[in-house]
Amino acid sequence: ILSVLVHPKAFLFNRNIILHEIKLVVFFSTGSQVRKDCTGFRSTCCLDCDKGTFMDQPTDFMSCFPCSRCDSGSGLKIKTACMTTSDTVCEPLEGFYCTDSSDKGCVEAQKHRSCQPGQYIRQKGTALKDTECSDCRDGTFSDGTLLTSCQPHTQCQHQLIKPGTASTDAECGEQSSGAVIVIVVPVICLVVAGISLLVVLILRKKGRCKYTAGKTVVNSSFKCSCLYKCIICFCLNSVYFSPQGVAVINEHRDSSSDTAEESSRLN
Repeated sequence: ILSVLVHPKAFLFNRNIILHEIKLVVFFSTGSQVRKDCTGFRSTCCLDCDKGTFMDQPTDFMSCFPCSRCDSGSGLKIKTACMTTSDTVCEPLEGFYCTDSSDKGCVEAQKHRSCQPGQYIRQKGTALKDTECSDCRDGTFSDGTLLTSCQPHTQCQHQLIKPGTASTDAECGEQSSGAVIVIVVPVICLVVAGISLLVVLILRKKGRCKYTAGKTVVNSSFKCSCLYKCIICFCLNSVYFSPQGVAVINEHRDSSSDTAEESSRLN
């Protein structure tokens, strides 16, 4: 507190001016408020700020300023608590960024934007800046779960049911039964042909095949072709080898004489 001594004659000569000058000179310090103004015979009386109030500059106010509140509904939280000499300092909540600020901190904040499916986060949001999103490129997608980058579409090995989009992956199917048949049937035919050729070669080495290629066996409506110097006939009815290398055609006849006649005619 500043005490001012004034000569009595000067005080009587210009009392109002002196009192005005005294009031301007005598201020209370930060964190305090004026309890009683000074008079011609008494200096200013100061009082500390009440709880929840502050005064951050020397002044002659009769009351301190109320502390600011950091409202979570506005996306704010306390960064520095209020004291008698300084106001509360607020900052954005996690996942928010400041949209209005002052020299005392953030006044209002807003939640970071969410990138949509088909987009990825190009730049994560901060306390001062919103999130930046970009669209996925062709051949990639983002379904909203992994937003830091877009994932490439699945490459179907067998069947593509549904092509991929910017927000969904491609849908693949199992190999169809038709495709399996197309693959299996030729393989079976090759195996059968290989076994047949092997049988012919074995019989040929044993000397049981003495007939030349191109020989034809005819029996009524049946016609068989004999291949590889050995009688291998393919007819509508069953055909097999005789012990003498003669092709016998089974026509389901009751008489065995018909078969004997047919065999002698072939010879």
